[in-house]
Amino acid sequence: MNCRAKKDKMRIEIYLEDKLTKEDRGDYEKVKEVLEKLDDSSFRVLEFRNTGQSESELKKKIQKLFDEAKAKWPGVFDEASQIGLSPSHLSVSVSSLQDIKLFNSNLQIIDEAFEYLVNKSSKGEKGQYFTPRHVIDMCVKMLNPKPGEYMVDTAAGSCGFPVHTIFKITGHLFSNTEIPEEEKENVLKVFGIDFDEKVVRVARTLNLIAGDGNTNVLHLNNLDYDRWNESIQNRNWYDVYGAGLRRLEALRKDPNSYKEFNFDILMANPPFAGDIKESRIIHKYDLGYNEKNKPKSKVGRDILFIERNLNFLKPGGRMAIVLPQGRFNNTSDKAIREYIAERARILAVVGLHVNHSNRIQEPKPAFCFSKNGMTTQRLVLYAQRLTITPFSLRCRKNQARIILANMFMSKTAMASQSSTKTGILLLTTTCTTTTANCQTASPKSLLNGQNKKV
Repeated sequence: MNCRAKKDKMRIEIYLEDKLTKEDRGDYEKVKEVLEKLDDSSFRVLEFRNTGQSESELKKKIQKLFDEAKAKWPGVFDEASQIGLSPSHLSVSVSSLQDIKLFNSNLQIIDEAFEYLVNKSSKGEKGQYFTPRHVIDMCVKMLNPKPGEYMVDTAAGSCGFPVHTIFKITGHLFSNTEIPEEEKENVLKVFGIDFDEKVVRVARTLNLIAGDGNTNVLHLNNLDYDRWNESIQNRNWYDVYGAGLRRLEALRKDPNSYKEFNFDILMANPPFAGDIKESRIIHKYDLGYNEKNKPKSKVGRDILFIERNLNFLKPGGRMAIVLPQGRFNNTSDKAIREYIAERARILAVVGLHVNHSNRIQEPKPAFCFSKNGMTTQRLVLYAQRLTITPFSLRCRKNQARIILANMFMSKTAMASQSSTKTGILLLTTTCTTTTANCQTASPKSLLNGQNKKV
């Protein structure tokens, strides 16, 4: 919010407090009557308005506002961007929008508008599908981020997870109130990374609004982290993203590598369409090799993101990741499930029904995505990163086989359940991953109370 506009708002608040009782302030007519007597000659004039000038003059005024916005918020708009509408179309648009106060006390309308516009313009490109806001809310509530914790979305898209995390940790749910300085520190611990520059620009806009002018949304190819330096050495890129990058670098485990970080929380809905075929990228990942330890010719994007996301978490860090349901059903994906269970404590697997209803629209298949006529149903995996040592990994592999055997011993029943309603599978383990102590839970103990279906 503009500093002058904030001062004007404060003057109005003080004036109303002086002239009206608390009860009278709930009466629209009385408030209107009192405000008509307020001297507003020194107030900031709303410039996004058609005040009777010609269409060409109006376009020049709006272009000037746009140029000022580009200078104030680099990385949101391209420096060469111009208003593309014709003067007549722009005049109609301004007249329609000028009396609508988008940035009132509630930012939910902005959040939902971004969700709608990004889905319309980018849906399906490069396997990108943007997470419905009610699913985001579920993930945020279940992981329960706290002030002071570091959070990242490794495939940020329109940045639904980071924005809703900011709302959660600041306590200003969809609120356009000013964030105190001490809370801004917490906002700067929330990060988003995406490889699509167009989507990053949209995400930075929403993050600037939610974070009161601050953002850690970066334009980088997360899977190809060895080539991050190529972007960083680009002066134009660094001018836009440098501040956020420096904050991200402070969380690296190895100051000379971008492979592993120390985040407390990770939430992501990685792209699922298309395979990675570049051997240079595949060779960097354990999941890029088959059971004979030979590199695969191609690997699904979401598979590599599983490993990449675990590398972003510190020991004890919590993760919620949206995956194709087949990763937890298909026999061919057994190695992926074992990889997860060996390195993380599986907290929950939440299946999302094909007709999971959207929070604000008519019921629709919000999480049944289509590729070449085939549908892909989704689930959310909740996991906690474990401390891994060579000895504890051997113990963990044995335990992982027991956990997964119990999870999938009745594949037919599980498939039947997932086709009819949302199912939540909660798992707890008894493994303490230290070299001194590693216990393995028996199948009986997992079935008797530690492996519960809700």
